[in-house]
Order: sequence, then structure tokens, then C-alpha cells
Amino acid sequence: MNPRTSFFRILLVVIIIATTLFTVGWMKGENAEKRTWEYKYQVVGASQTQQVVTMLNQQGADGWELVQVDREEPGSLLHFYFKRAK
Repeated sequence: MNPRTSFFRILLVVIIIATTLFTVGWMKGENAEKRTWEYKYQVVGASQTQQVVTMLNQQGADGWELVQVDREEPGSLLHFYFKRAK
């Protein structure tokens, strides 16, 4: 067998083994680390732009992630939904 062919076969086997070990380890890590979340809900008047910006900056600084915003009638209320890891 050609030494070059032998080298590439060994290299291919090493790559397959490394990829398999990485994938299995990654999957175990995903399943082992189950996150729990806490949620927060806040309502602000849609016309209060500065209050909305201040509130969003404060929530972000406290570790809250904005996941959804719902709006009632135009010019009415904004409903903000946040989550963060416990």
C-alpha cells in the first residue's frame, strides 16, 4: 500500500472519531443542562417613548431578555414579555 494512501486513511479515521466524540459530547451537554426560566410581564403606554426606552434598558441591565411585544389599539398600551435564566 502506498504510504500516502495509508496516511490519508488514518487521517480520515481520526477525523471521523474526533467528529463522533465531539457530537456525542455536545449532545450530552445539551441534555444535561436543562435551563429553567423566570418570566416577567410589563405594560407601558405606547405614547411614552422615553419611558419605554428607559424601561427596556433597565430590564436588559437586570438580565431580562425581551421575547415579545403586543400592542393594543394604536396609541394605546404596549405589553412587554421578558424571560431570564434562573
